[in-house]
Amino acid sequence: LVQINMSDNPFAEPNNTFAEGAFLPLAQLELFEATDAGLEGSIESLVSCTALMDFYVSHNNLSGASPSVDGLLHLRNFVLDDNSFSSIHSSVWTTRSLTTLNIDYNPISDDPTLPSVLDLPNLEQLYGRSCGLQGELPAAIGNLLSLKTLILTNNSRTGLIPSEIGAITSLEEIYLDDNSLNGTIPEEIGNLPHLFTLSLHRNQLSGSLPTSLAQCKSLQYLHLRENDISGSILSTFGALPLIRLDLTNNSVSGTIPVSLGQSQTLQQLKLNHNHLIGGTYPYSLTRVTSLELVELYGTSIEGCWPYTQFDKGNPVESKDSCFLSESMCYRADVLEYGKCTNSIIPDCPVEIVCPKYDCPNLETSSDPEALAACAYDTVSSGTVTIVASTDIVFETSLVLEGTEFVVVNRSSVRVDGNVIVTSGGFTIGSSIFEVTRNFTLKQDSTISLRDSNSTIMVGECAFIDGNLDLTTIPHDVNERVLILTSEVGCVEG
Repeated sequence: LVQINMSDNPFAEPNNTFAEGAFLPLAQLELFEATDAGLEGSIESLVSCTALMDFYVSHNNLSGASPSVDGLLHLRNFVLDDNSFSSIHSSVWTTRSLTTLNIDYNPISDDPTLPSVLDLPNLEQLYGRSCGLQGELPAAIGNLLSLKTLILTNNSRTGLIPSEIGAITSLEEIYLDDNSLNGTIPEEIGNLPHLFTLSLHRNQLSGSLPTSLAQCKSLQYLHLRENDISGSILSTFGALPLIRLDLTNNSVSGTIPVSLGQSQTLQQLKLNHNHLIGGTYPYSLTRVTSLELVELYGTSIEGCWPYTQFDKGNPVESKDSCFLSESMCYRADVLEYGKCTNSIIPDCPVEIVCPKYDCPNLETSSDPEALAACAYDTVSSGTVTIVASTDIVFETSLVLEGTEFVVVNRSSVRVDGNVIVTSGGFTIGSSIFEVTRNFTLKQDSTISLRDSNSTIMVGECAFIDGNLDLTTIPHDVNERVLILTSEVGCVEG
């Protein structure tokens, strides 16, 4: 006998329990499946089933210790979810052939911890929802080098998220919601290039968001609701393929970064009840055509809500948010939950001046404030002039293609990223132009510094393939016009 499948049969007493030694004569058995079969009682051992590869007994009322699988060298799938097992046999944690282990929804009470030794080099899925697991996540979790899915939600896990989790570079999903984990999210999380879901709702996590999240180039879902996360929203989030960002009920501060306007995938942005978040609603978000839901109540954000954001035939309505078909003045800490209506709010609580630009229709512009506010990273024509003691910050890298870019008269420009100048002109007069990363001047491009008070500051490296024109600077002036702000900086060309 090689396969037994008795799923979806309502066995009843006295025929719904396993007789003692029931599996002893089944040495050739490869598959046993009895999902939702009304089974009760215990299973003593499977060690005689030396050919067993797949064992499924979901949705029954089996109890006691899970059966021993000691010596089963071919076992791949061991699925015990939704039963009444009180413990998991120690042999399970050293069955090296396992690829899927599912212990969801079992009231584990006898030694309800993950062991300090996990010898499961082929395990790809570990499911342990609502099964009474307690204690800290062991450092040995980092030994599960084939793991793709880790789900241990709604347990009593405490302590820190171990930094060793960063060694599991195959991880795609982490769900540790509804536990009592504390400390910070480890920086090593950035070592997971395939991670697309990180869900840590309702824990006791604190500290800032790890900057290494910028390295999680596959991250689509970041769920951190109801923790004590502080610090600011990372400006690098706009470059990730995020679909849902949920920071509800934390202690996040600062403003919504303009660079989120670079996102091409964001659908939901939830920042409710972060009272330290202020500033204005970034106009750059009007460029994010995928955006469907923004929740900001319980913050200090104020500004204009552009009607182009959600006017896709019908205004999007939500019990948690206000979405109006016309431009609307709002202040999230004044508009209470449940009081939104499909009309302009009368007696706007703050005086708002709407920006004069409309990001979705802005392809080229001579208005540097519009370019910065809308998070445009490429300017392909025209002349951009920054004058009269203006301070502009671009939260994204900047590419200038065939553009005349002029910064004069005690102005200051900072670009948080890289700058690439292609076939254009770049003029600086009595001003500072700061690039936090690399500055590249390609062939057929020219930078002109008008006087000795003109400075380019580069955080990493300057690559000069074009022309650097210093002819208007008096030859007897000994001034530094190119300053590297990092000890590892370099100049080439």
